[in-house]
Amino acid sequence: MLAFDLKLAARSLRRAPAVTAAAVISLGLGIAVCSAVFSVIEAVLIEPLPFAAQDRLVYATETAGTDRSLNAVSGPDLAGSASGNFPTLVRPSCRSRRA
Repeated sequence: MLAFDLKLAARSLRRAPAVTAAAVISLGLGIAVCSAVFSVIEAVLIEPLPFAAQDRLVYATETAGTDRSLNAVSGPDLAGSASGNFPTLVRPSCRSRRA
């Protein structure tokens, strides 16, 4: 029964080469897009970060201005706040990058 179905499918595909080409191109593009999306997701979300101590990586923010919005802290500002050179740095808060 499977052999008959395969012969019928091959005969149908030979009768309509434009439809066959469209189907093959669509399948190829679909497989290529799925592979590309998976590669990006794996590289960004699944692969571990390229650091030795990933659990110590933090994202530091500070509140600033009258609206008390959160702003990212630069490396020099963070180093200065640790040594006490920046009294205007208001309560730096840190949260883990990977929760």
